[in-house]
Amino acid sequence: MSAIHSLSLPPALEGISRTMWTVLGLVAAVVCAVAYGTAMPRNFPRNIPRVPLWLHFWTVLRGASKSDVYNKLVRGLIEEHGAVAFWNEGAWTILVTKPEYLVQIFKNSDKKLNKMGLAERIPWGSGAKLFGINIIDSDGELYATFRKLLKEGFCLPAPLDSFREKARLLADQLLRAQDSEPSGVLVGPFVWRWALSVWGEYFLDAQFDDAQMDYRTFNIQQVLGVQNRKFMGRLKGLFPFLDNLPFTLPVTRHTDALLYEVQRRLLRLAEERCQSPPPPGGENKIGFSLHRARAEGLMSEFHYQCNHKQLFIAGHENVETTLNSALEELGAHPHIQQLLRDEVTRDIPWDYACKDLDQLPLLNAVIYEALRLYPPLGHMSNRIATVPYVLGDDIAVPQGMMLGWHSYGIQTDPRVWGETARSFDPFRWGADSAAVKQTLRQRQARGQYLPFGIYGRKCLGFNIAMQMLQCTLCELVRNIDWKHPEGYTFSYGKAALVMPDNITMKIAERRSEPDKVAPTE
Repeated sequence: MSAIHSLSLPPALEGISRTMWTVLGLVAAVVCAVAYGTAMPRNFPRNIPRVPLWLHFWTVLRGASKSDVYNKLVRGLIEEHGAVAFWNEGAWTILVTKPEYLVQIFKNSDKKLNKMGLAERIPWGSGAKLFGINIIDSDGELYATFRKLLKEGFCLPAPLDSFREKARLLADQLLRAQDSEPSGVLVGPFVWRWALSVWGEYFLDAQFDDAQMDYRTFNIQQVLGVQNRKFMGRLKGLFPFLDNLPFTLPVTRHTDALLYEVQRRLLRLAEERCQSPPPPGGENKIGFSLHRARAEGLMSEFHYQCNHKQLFIAGHENVETTLNSALEELGAHPHIQQLLRDEVTRDIPWDYACKDLDQLPLLNAVIYEALRLYPPLGHMSNRIATVPYVLGDDIAVPQGMMLGWHSYGIQTDPRVWGETARSFDPFRWGADSAAVKQTLRQRQARGQYLPFGIYGRKCLGFNIAMQMLQCTLCELVRNIDWKHPEGYTFSYGKAALVMPDNITMKIAERRSEPDKVAPTE
C-alpha cells in the first residue's frame, strides 16, 4: 500500500496567511451571493438585449448620474431594440422607449398592468417613508377617489398678478446676487425659493419662512444628490435591501433625518393655515380640500399626509426643474433668448392675461423643449404585470414582472426626433401657436413626449404648471439678461430628477418698456 502524502499548496500560495485566506473566502462568498442574487430570472424574455450588469454597477458606483448611465450604457441598445433588460431597484425590469410600446403601457386597454408606487416596491425605503400611497402612485378605485376629491384644486384660476410679482422679485434677487458674485450667480437656490412661493400660494395659500429654509438641507434633490455622491448611497440605490438590514446605514440615517424635517415643516404649515378660513374662492385649493376630506372621513390620516407631501413636493419640484432647464438653455443660446424677449415685449399687452401667454409660439416652444430635453421624471419603473402579458408582438412578460418607461430616452431619440434630438431647438415645434399646439398633441398621442404623462394618467397639474412657467419666463426676459460665465461646464444633477446641476449665470439688468397696454373694459 502506497504511502498517503498530505495535500500541499503550490509554492506560490504557501506564503498566504490564514487571515488572508479568510478574507479571500469572504470576498468569494460575497461575489457568489451577488452573482446569484442578480441572476436573470428563467422566465425573463430572452428576445430583448440586456444592459451589461457589472458595467452598470461599475458606472453607477463611480458616481455617474442617471442621465449619464443612460447615455453611456442604455441608449445604443434601446434605440435599436425599443426595450432592454435593465437592473433597477434591486431587480431586473423591462425598460421601454419604443413609442408603440409606450402607448400600449400607458393606455393599458386590457387592464393587465397595475401601477405600483414606492410604498409597494420598496416599503422600507426613504421614498416610501416620505410619499407613502398617494394620488400619483395609486391605482384603481383608490386613485379614482383621490382624483375626485382633488381635481377641482388643479383647475382654479391662476393668480396672475401674484405670479408676475414673484417673477419680478426673482429677477431682482438674481441682479442683487450678481453684485456680490461678479464671477457668476448660482441660480438654483433662487429658483427653488421662487417655486416654493408660487406653489405654496396656489396649493395652500401659505408661504414657508425663507429665513429658516436652507437650500442644501431642505431642497429634496439637493439632499438626495448628497446621498448619491457617497459610495454607500449609490450602492443602496443598486441594492435597496441594504436599507432593510437590522441596522441603519449612516448615509440613510442622515438622509431620513433631513427628509423628516422637510415633511414635518410642510405638514405643520398646512395644519396652521387650515385653522383659518380659506381666501375668497379658495375653498377648493388642494391643501384645504385635503383637510376637508380628512375631517369628513373621506380620507385617512395616512393618505392625507401622503398626498400633502407628494403633491406639494412634486408640484414645486416640477416647475423648479423646468425653469432651471429653460434658464440653462437660454443662457447657452443668447440669440434665442433675445428672440423670446422680442416676442414677449412686442406681441402681447404689458398687463397680459393667461390667454395671451398661451398664444406665444416661441415662449411655449421653449418650455416644451426644456421639458423634452430635461423631463423631471426621466425614468420610472412603476408598472407591474398582473397576469402574463405580451408587449408589442412578441415580448412575453411574465406575471409579476416590472416594466419601466424612459421619457428622457424617447424624447432624445434621433430615430424619433431627428439628428438634432439632443440639441435645444424650440423651432422644431412650429412657427405659430397653432402649429406648436398641434405638434404637442401629435407627439403625446404617439407616445413620443411624456414629461407629464399621457392618456388617462396625464398630470392634473400640467396646465397650472405651464401658466407658472409662462409668466415667469416672460417676466425674466423682460427684466434681465443671463449667460454662462467663461469656463462654465455643463453637468447633470446626481439626484432623481433630470436637470442641469450647479447652473451658474452672469446676470445683467435688461428692463423692457411696454409696447402695448392691455385695453380697458
